[in-house]
Amino acid sequence: MPYSSEHKPRTRERILTSAAKLFSHAGFEKVSIDQIMADAGLTRGAFYSHFADKSTLYAEAIQHASQYRFKRYTQTFDPEQITPFIEAYLSLTHLETDIPCALGFLITDISQRDEQVRATYTQMYERLLKNLAALGQDKTRTKHQYLAASVLLIGGVALARALNNEVLVQEILTACKRVSHDLLNS
Repeated sequence: MPYSSEHKPRTRERILTSAAKLFSHAGFEKVSIDQIMADAGLTRGAFYSHFADKSTLYAEAIQHASQYRFKRYTQTFDPEQITPFIEAYLSLTHLETDIPCALGFLITDISQRDEQVRATYTQMYERLLKNLAALGQDKTRTKHQYLAASVLLIGGVALARALNNEVLVQEILTACKRVSHDLLNS
């Protein structure tokens, strides 16, 4: 009996979700195709009917993670409000989630990847800027305010993730929240 028409898209989604989770926590080099497929409950043989290579999967997985996180944020709070987004992004919950935003979690890994991956990351960053502008819909904010806030969001998460001092991590997240609020609510 042949597979249903939904089988291939569902399988692809499982692979992307597993890849996003594993890449976010270990980076490109430390995750194998076999690990991704095992996490998705599939065999390696299924991989190549969905992706040309690991790099292609990586580019799509980081985009998948970013879209997943933003969708989760916007389902949780009023899309007109920017404050809840900042609070959620710069939280311990975000640091500990299975599929975090790749912008902050893979920032150093991305710089070592091919042009396709870097182009995908750039598009994700540009989408974050657009989403920040749309969240508050405050026409008095400047692009520089959104750029600075995005650096606080991404940099705050990246630094907090790298440290093993929980008190310092909380101080960094709190400081980034306060300055982001000041920037975007002034």
